[in-house]
Amino acid sequence: MIDISISNLSKEFEVGKKILDGLTFQVDQGERVGLLGKNGAGKTTLFKVLTGELDWDEGEVHVAPGKGVGLISQIPVYPPAYTVEDVLQTAFDRLHAMEAEMARLAEQMGADTDPALLRRYDALTAAFEAGGGYDTQTELNKVCNGLEISQDMRGQLFSSLSGGEKTRVNLARAFAGESQARNRYTIYADVARKEGQEYLARIFQETADNEKVHGEEFLEMIQKHAPTPQENIHIDAGYPFPLGNTAQNLAFAAAGELEEFSTAYPAFAELAKREGFPDVARLFEQIATIEGLHHNVFQQAHSQLTGETLYHKPQPIVWRCLNCGYSYTAEKPYAKCPVCQKDQGWVEGDIDKKQLPTKQQKKGQTP
Repeated sequence: MIDISISNLSKEFEVGKKILDGLTFQVDQGERVGLLGKNGAGKTTLFKVLTGELDWDEGEVHVAPGKGVGLISQIPVYPPAYTVEDVLQTAFDRLHAMEAEMARLAEQMGADTDPALLRRYDALTAAFEAGGGYDTQTELNKVCNGLEISQDMRGQLFSSLSGGEKTRVNLARAFAGESQARNRYTIYADVARKEGQEYLARIFQETADNEKVHGEEFLEMIQKHAPTPQENIHIDAGYPFPLGNTAQNLAFAAAGELEEFSTAYPAFAELAKREGFPDVARLFEQIATIEGLHHNVFQQAHSQLTGETLYHKPQPIVWRCLNCGYSYTAEKPYAKCPVCQKDQGWVEGDIDKKQLPTKQQKKGQTP
């Protein structure tokens, strides 16, 4: 019995340029068929024809009665009207939101002299500038040049691209974000230090250093797999982020790491496998696990700080001064180190940096 029958199938998106031309084949009941072809050969177009998402120009398509064809998307779904440029710009969504809030505050300050508005505006401006807000387009252009994503392609509808082309676009989006994460956490570390939280500042800084290494590893992958590898693919720009006090920043960081761990990197890894890049898939999977660890560290720190258990435990633990190394066992640390007189914020507590993510977290859920 024949499950799928295709006869003389043709489809073109531009006059004279057929993506499918006289395609004929059949799939018999019980067969498992693999379809191979270079990027842009028409694999995705064919599947969309089979599922009814696209009409064809010539030929016949038959699916056996009682049978259905499903298509599992290989990349995230964006609105139909999104161009490649729109998708690339989603890497800076939060930075664009910050810019919009700055404009709103500027308008509000014209009629209101509340000092709190000015302080908020100054903080946003500093964060926006430190995050590379004035250079996003320049840096995005450099990433696109490195991946050979042309201006013409950036103007095309994202939905019109082949799977391989979409992978390149998503790589550019990932690099525009991942390689900038260290800037965000470095700034969060500065905020924590100003609040006297050296322990939490070092957690932010250690994570920032991890993200720098991630950026280096991803950069090597771009150079390895780009159509024309570039020596200087410049991705050291600021990534958009919200800015608040340390408790708020821990919550922001935990949410961002969870999204990378549970959604973004698993999707990119799966796509890389399907596109025949096992090394890229493996790297995404490995770094996804690290981001899951980061999420747990930030989540623990946030819970302890807001729950007032960061420096007060129900049972004695070992506390260690980060400045001089003095260690002791107690339910809560000294207000000042007995040896070097550093404040309580310099004491290392019991946040577990090796706590692996749970099955719930892998589904994007926070316990």
